[in-house]
Amino acid sequence: MKQKEHILATFHFDEDILAIMEKEFIVHRLWEAQDKTAFMQGLAGTVRAVFTSATIKIDPAFMDALPKLEIICGFGAGYERIDLAAASARGIKVTNVEATNSGCVADFAMGLLISTARGMMPAVRFVRTGKWPARFGGADPQLYPITPRFYGRKLGILGMGQIGLAVARRAVAFDMDVGYHNRKPRADVNHSYFGSPLELAEWCDYLVISAPGGEGTKHLVNGAVLDALGPSGVVVNVGRGSIIDQQALIERLSDGRLRAAGLDVIDGEPAVPAKLLELENAVITPHCAGVTRESSEASMDTVLRNIRAQFAGQPLLTQVN
Repeated sequence: MKQKEHILATFHFDEDILAIMEKEFIVHRLWEAQDKTAFMQGLAGTVRAVFTSATIKIDPAFMDALPKLEIICGFGAGYERIDLAAASARGIKVTNVEATNSGCVADFAMGLLISTARGMMPAVRFVRTGKWPARFGGADPQLYPITPRFYGRKLGILGMGQIGLAVARRAVAFDMDVGYHNRKPRADVNHSYFGSPLELAEWCDYLVISAPGGEGTKHLVNGAVLDALGPSGVVVNVGRGSIIDQQALIERLSDGRLRAAGLDVIDGEPAVPAKLLELENAVITPHCAGVTRESSEASMDTVLRNIRAQFAGQPLLTQVN
């Protein structure tokens, strides 16, 4: 029987999905190690592949600790936390996972958008804190805020990739006008193109961010863009936390210059600023928009096919360097 190859997994993931990889390979769980440096030193002579997420930093020191490393497989579309130059210099191939969770992320984006635009979380708290009965009488009657309607608004999409396209299709079903900003206009899209995030924000009621991370998009949504959305504006981020100037966002949510935000990604995650957690008009979820059973299985299939191809000396499916 052929001996199983060794894989280093850097992040805690669903056991059922991880078990798919463990059928073929010996998977070493970095997150369980108390002394990660010693743990990696013990694997230096065996590990040829790393399985990682977009939130884990893979730098030259990490790669140098694994002299037999041949391939780094990211479990997602983003790979900005992997030092591509260092990997290429070492001859280490880097892959990502494309288009396996676009529909799931788009579903979640619309859910965040409806939740924030219609004030669903404050309404839930209204019921859970016992204010609903008081609304109909008593010495201190309680009122929940009336929100604008959701359908028929102008939706701006920042980043018209596969996720952005999926969001646009769903928005059309809500009778929304859709506009977008991308690095360049798409010939296959008939929605209105805007030349900058600021121009897009000045036009739209709601802004959904589905762009990739990295230095090229850092703080693309800054204070001026948020001000252009205005006190009735809503922003949803399912791209990367670094795209929004987080301090500018907190300030505007706090003083009413922006109505609400739905955030599946946070700059510096998993740490969340205390002030952001306190805000009633912010809905925050733990970077889970694309994590469904179906998308995870499809993503794992892509990861495994890349690893098999690398070990067999065959072309990779989704190499990025």
